[in-house]
Amino acid sequence: MVGRGWIRIFFMALIAEVIFISEGAFAQQRGQPPSPPSASEIVAKMKQQLNLSDEQVNQITPVFEAEIQRMESLRTQATTRMEALRNDTESKLAQYLTPEQLAEWKNNRPQAHSVNGQQKMGPPPGAE
Repeated sequence: MVGRGWIRIFFMALIAEVIFISEGAFAQQRGQPPSPPSASEIVAKMKQQLNLSDEQVNQITPVFEAEIQRMESLRTQATTRMEALRNDTESKLAQYLTPEQLAEWKNNRPQAHSVNGQQKMGPPPGAE
């Protein structure tokens, strides 16, 4: 019998596949950043791939719904913290830079870029 740890690893790999392959391709075609799949989309794919029973579908759907809510909460918290960090850095720099220098720094600082729904920072200054 397969242990629960291996089942969890399999499900996480399946989620990663759905998020990074399927959604990314569709979002690129629409010219929009990819959005994570819904619980019903994840479970529908699992049902097809794993031949799940209706009972299993009903049992695992709330698990993915809860996970998606937790992930969204973490994403929101991370965005809020990143904004606070940027604001703090800007206020500290404002103590030492002229308004013109601060404006120039804001225009040229590395910007966050969205890749597969995740924020990625650009190259550090001078790395280009």
